[in-house]
Amino acid sequence: ADQRESWYKQLFDNLTALAQNSGDDATVGLLKQMKDDVVSKMPGSNLAGYGVYREAWTRYAIAMSVAKNDKSITAAQDKWLEDLTEFVKKYTKAEDTPEALHQLAIGCEFGGKTDEAKRWYTQLVESFPQHHLAPRSRGSVARLNLIGTALTLSAPRLDNGQTFDMSQLKGKIVIVNYWRSANSDQFKDDFARLKTKMQEIGTKHNVELVSINLDDDAAVARDAIAKTQAPGIHLYQTPSNNAGGLNSTLATQYGIHILPTLFMVNRDGRVTSNSLQIGDIETELRKVQ
Repeated sequence: ADQRESWYKQLFDNLTALAQNSGDDATVGLLKQMKDDVVSKMPGSNLAGYGVYREAWTRYAIAMSVAKNDKSITAAQDKWLEDLTEFVKKYTKAEDTPEALHQLAIGCEFGGKTDEAKRWYTQLVESFPQHHLAPRSRGSVARLNLIGTALTLSAPRLDNGQTFDMSQLKGKIVIVNYWRSANSDQFKDDFARLKTKMQEIGTKHNVELVSINLDDDAAVARDAIAKTQAPGIHLYQTPSNNAGGLNSTLATQYGIHILPTLFMVNRDGRVTSNSLQIGDIETELRKVQ
């Protein structure tokens, strides 16, 4: 009995992996059968929640893998959010509840449901303050509330290690760019476009570019900057306590989970856009002149 839960979890994990890899109806059925059995014998338990979450996650993963068009993708995502909502209401303290709340918040945020996203992020922070997702969720709420407020940003410069603070650029319009070179070459195109933009507007409109790198290694960041000749001020926080890159304070401060993420800050240091697109820089710039 004292080992039952760990063995059940291993079985759930194995069936989840097998079902997601194969998409086989029989394997999904076996996962459901095991989940139903646990829910029936141990209703409301953490283990029941473990099974319920993995079955829902598996069905979502399979639905996304076979989706043929935007309509089927939207349907799969909507069903996933419905399942997550039902899960967090029924299993308020299960070990998967923080992850479910975070997925809900992100899904709502991407769907343009900002107020709903903030509610889910806040529920995670309040219900699970010690969970590793709590700082990022707290930061996400701060990011979603940034418009019209002052941006707080202080970190070491990558070139000389001296502390940079946003107050140093008061009087300038600032584009803040969170980026990462690892696992993608997208940053090369992004910096090429930003370099062109800064050549057009930097001196003319007194605009500064501040880029925050979220790689796990400063040497990787320096190499990427050298190769792209990326303009502007570059910030980097050395990892501490195994928290670097996407888990660093610079990333969690504003709940950064999509890269690149860009802000625009006006001459008074207040954020005018917390979801800036590179192609929209001139449009946003005209609003703050």
